[in-house]
Amino acid sequence: MFKMVMLLAHDEVMIFLFIHLGGNQMIRLSDVVAIIDAVGAVKSSSSIHFPNLDEDVKSFIITTSQIYTSPISSNTLLKRSQSGIKVVNVL
Repeated sequence: MFKMVMLLAHDEVMIFLFIHLGGNQMIRLSDVVAIIDAVGAVKSSSSIHFPNLDEDVKSFIITTSQIYTSPISSNTLLKRSQSGIKVVNVL
């Protein structure tokens, strides 16, 4: 699920794409650094401790400022991030 916000300032158009992470969490797509499968990360990591990780957590979303968890699979989030609206020319 995508949300696009357009802000008009003088002759410039700024477009922000947001991605829904589940629940009430939406983040700006341009802030996303990585989307990681939580189940695979927890099973394969012997050196990283994941305290009190809820069973419904399916993915980690790393942004420029923090790390989010999501009940939505990393594959679904990746598809959502790649299905964004492409703006070719704004007049």
